[in-house]
Amino acid sequence: MKNRRIYIAGIILAMFVASVGTSACGNKGNAGSGQKQTSEQKQITNESKEDKKTGSTGDSNKTENNTGSTNSATSTIASNTTGNTGSTTSTASNTEVKGDASEELDYANMTEDDLVKDLINKESLTEEEVLWLDSTFRYVEFDKFLNLPYCISYKAFDLLNDKGVKYEFSEKNIETLLKSKYPQLRVRAMEHMFSFFGLSDEHKEMVKELVKTETEPAVIKEAIAILGNSGNDPEVGAFLIASAKHEDPRIRETAASWIGSYWNDKMEGAVEAELELMKDEDIKVADAAYRNCNNMTDKRILEALKEALNDDKKYELHGSCMDSVIYMWLNYPSHEKYNKEAYKISMDYYKKKPRTKDVPYWIAVSHLDKVNEDKFDAWKKKAKYYKPKEIVEVMTDIVKDKNADYLARCCAIDVIAVHGGKKAFKDLKPIIKKLKDEKADSIRDAYKSKEKKFK
Repeated sequence: MKNRRIYIAGIILAMFVASVGTSACGNKGNAGSGQKQTSEQKQITNESKEDKKTGSTGDSNKTENNTGSTNSATSTIASNTTGNTGSTTSTASNTEVKGDASEELDYANMTEDDLVKDLINKESLTEEEVLWLDSTFRYVEFDKFLNLPYCISYKAFDLLNDKGVKYEFSEKNIETLLKSKYPQLRVRAMEHMFSFFGLSDEHKEMVKELVKTETEPAVIKEAIAILGNSGNDPEVGAFLIASAKHEDPRIRETAASWIGSYWNDKMEGAVEAELELMKDEDIKVADAAYRNCNNMTDKRILEALKEALNDDKKYELHGSCMDSVIYMWLNYPSHEKYNKEAYKISMDYYKKKPRTKDVPYWIAVSHLDKVNEDKFDAWKKKAKYYKPKEIVEVMTDIVKDKNADYLARCCAIDVIAVHGGKKAFKDLKPIIKKLKDEKADSIRDAYKSKEKKFK
């Protein structure tokens, strides 16, 4: 899902830049996301890329009505546009798309070209034509991650974009989709709510109303992503906390990813919920909690991260743990946070012996290989605890340690180059040359591949 939304954000960003003639930084790409760049840059890098979707948006300008001969006027969006509980019937009259058995599609045997054959040569689509094409998502089964997979319906919108056909996702259509009896279309409605500028108050209220009765896991998961930055709203906060206890692990995982949002700093019960999610029996849930707690300042969070890093049996979680710990003291790319205790926890983890193929976890080493040169020097003046010499020494020790994982040793070379500069990198060459373990040649090759940068 993240890939799709980042793609959407890119399109919106391009439109924004074109309209105002200035550049802007995109945000994380989650529906309803409005987190500050300090946390968004990190999460873009670390969110799991489990979804292959690449949704699209149309032209934001109003389009003229066409009189094409598609079946858009009679598509079966929701038979009676019933609500998710089946107890409420929409009275949206003109927005409602009536059910008709003759309009059922042989979707499984169709292609994206089939879906747009009556639309592709138009200059712009009518509101009803867009609604018809959106309605085809009702045939798509959610994948094991509770996402809509990249399907011919997404591809159909891509074809329209490639051809330059103009269309918009109107508020009227969003409301209709959100009231559909098909969970796929309720999810689709929320996909359209995503904006480069964040979630509108109107859409927020619509989703808040939806989740009061929603029972479909995929829809709940999407709603968490939409409302994820609004946890300071008591109703939303309660929804996120409840979602953290949901029986479906993918819902708990999504809740774990959002409860620790920068914008949920006043959310009641957030810390306690995230701490419980760290203990979840599903490793993806626990991983999400460790990875997304970096904005939480409660001391219990850092203590939980330290405890996990001291448990070698949890090595698969160490990458996410160190991601958060390092973010707390280094805060790449913004370099605006300072945390002496978090720095010490990082160094203690890297220094821990005996090293094994699992500890230090190679991803945990890689999280230290980037700084933002534009802001790093100013940050160093305030971060008195930061000792580049200490970092170079421990990373050099990892490179030399034949018991450490090969990838961890290679990543350590990058860290030395970043925090030690040209001199430290060159001083490493004779050390690597003397290596005699079975991975020595591979380590030397890794060093050689980076050598050009310092010539």
